[in-house]
Amino acid sequence: MSMTDTGTQTPAYVKHAKWPGLSNMWPGFGAFALAIPMGLYQVAERSNLFPAAKSRELYFGSVTTHGVLMAYVLTTFFIMGFGYFSALHSLKQDVWSPLFSWTGFVIALVGTVMAAVPLLLCQASVMYTFYPPETAVTSFYVGAALLFVGSWFWCVDMIVGMMRWRRANPGMAVLDLSRFSAAPSAHLSGLSFESQGAFPA
Repeated sequence: MSMTDTGTQTPAYVKHAKWPGLSNMWPGFGAFALAIPMGLYQVAERSNLFPAAKSRELYFGSVTTHGVLMAYVLTTFFIMGFGYFSALHSLKQDVWSPLFSWTGFVIALVGTVMAAVPLLLCQASVMYTFYPPETAVTSFYVGAALLFVGSWFWCVDMIVGMMRWRRANPGMAVLDLSRFSAAPSAHLSGLSFESQGAFPA
């Protein structure tokens, strides 16, 4: 526990719900902010109203980058951040290992940066397009895989957290929605990420 300005003790779970929660949400919001101008560029490029905006490499690069940011980076980090915040507050218990939680976040963030570099350099065009070239450099696939691996740490956190709560509250079968949804969401997220792999070309 930590002390607040009023001298009262703040439970550890409040701190860990806030910082892992916000730390996971900010990369998601950052991805959303980056994706907006890319979506606008695609509209401008395909409209043929701006001949100067025509660029084959830039268009395919923006399509992939926009898709990865919106479909994977935004959703993955937001789900993890909101999951930590809602689950820890509703269960009123701390994560079983803060180091484990932060390790997953760092792995996911490093993977995102690794995948972002070839995306921004137009060295990956593998999503949301049936036009060639559908290729990417190795670092993109490694980075995408690390993003998924980092999210699995969150899945374990949610599942273990629910198991700990059930052991500490035997016979308490009725759970509110936020408590009940965290662990099943972790199961479904893990299965979904495993089935998708690292953006196969």
